[in-house]
Amino acid sequence: MSSDRRIRCNSETFYSIDFDTKRRFDSDDIPVGVAVNASFRPDDITMIEPVRFSKGSDAMYLTSNVVPLTDRGSLPRQLRLLFNCLRHPIRTLKLLYPFGKTRHSVLLMIMQSADAFVHARWQPAWTRLFRRGMTLVQEPGDSRLTTYFPIGQAVARRYADKAGGAAGNVLLDILADVPVSGHVMGGVTIGAGAGQRRRGRRGPRVRLPEPAGPRRFDHPGQSCRQPKPDHPPRWPSTQCRTCRSAAREGRKGPAG
Repeated sequence: MSSDRRIRCNSETFYSIDFDTKRRFDSDDIPVGVAVNASFRPDDITMIEPVRFSKGSDAMYLTSNVVPLTDRGSLPRQLRLLFNCLRHPIRTLKLLYPFGKTRHSVLLMIMQSADAFVHARWQPAWTRLFRRGMTLVQEPGDSRLTTYFPIGQAVARRYADKAGGAAGNVLLDILADVPVSGHVMGGVTIGAGAGQRRRGRRGPRVRLPEPAGPRRFDHPGQSCRQPKPDHPPRWPSTQCRTCRSAAREGRKGPAG
């Protein structure tokens, strides 16, 4: 399969953080509010979002089994996990126990914008009892999906120290060495400068200056697809977000 059929995606996983709800936090406060209400960037390519779930939404922990936080080292990570579980059996059982977990836990969703690619194939897979279907695979030459995040391990450990609880990895991350989540990335890649096109990218280079809105480097006069006044857009997506907001408020956008 040729390289132009690659599917660009991000690298992503979750960490679980338990809170000390006996002495430091109220269990009725943790599951209340918007699921994702904050995010921060510990480095240039990483974004981390704390995610909480409403009380009673414990079913997700039945599929995302949480085990003690396990780093990489000289031994295989799976073996280090086994030793970790044997050293901390009570902590392991608490992390694995899913019922009531949303009242004393949050997830840290970590996403990285580093290049990663997969290919989609129509083939049998053991996860579908060897029936044919769409299967995502990586081929030689693809940028490997990230399955271990040192910055995520460090943030989860510090977050757990502040929360007075324990941090955990998703079991599948360690056993199968595969990411448990991710997004298919599409659209036009935003560049940093007129002469900077990232390796492997095709198509026009796009910049995002302020406050002019998105424009092409090689076509200074071309901006977002602003329709003519006598031909309103059939779909809102033909305008950029700034122009759509401006249209709702009755003012001109960057391309108006």
